[in-house]
Amino acid sequence: MRTVKDGRECHDDWRLLADDDPLVEASAVLPLARWLAASPAPGMSPYGLWVRPEDELAAVLGVAARCVMIAIEFPTFNDGRGYSFARQLRATGFAGDLRAVGDVLRDQAFYLARCGFSSFEPAAHTDSSSFIAGLEDFSLAYQGAADARTIIQRLRHAR
Repeated sequence: MRTVKDGRECHDDWRLLADDDPLVEASAVLPLARWLAASPAPGMSPYGLWVRPEDELAAVLGVAARCVMIAIEFPTFNDGRGYSFARQLRATGFAGDLRAVGDVLRDQAFYLARCGFSSFEPAAHTDSSSFIAGLEDFSLAYQGAADARTIIQRLRHAR
């Protein structure tokens, strides 16, 4: 898959598998119900978790510690539920790869990273270099978030 991670385009083996796709590879990213069926034992799962907007946050939080990678779907660019999922996952300590997938646009890049996304699959019509530039659209932030960016208020008080 065409992926943006660590500020550059890269390719990795993670692949979203729908409910009816054959499960033949360990680098599969599975919808929640299928992930639960394929990962019944305690411990880390070899599969990534595909979170869709209709999934229950409590169910996702309950299994997040067993995931190496969680892909959060944005079915349309104006669906903000994925931001909330990401923010809650990071707030509860999820430290794995958190990937934005679906209708992920350049204009969202900076805000997605602030909410805790660490990798992205930009929409097919979005140029990767443009998306990467979008990660640095703003040099300052007004409020705290999941990223380590220093907010303006702290900068002002440091003077």
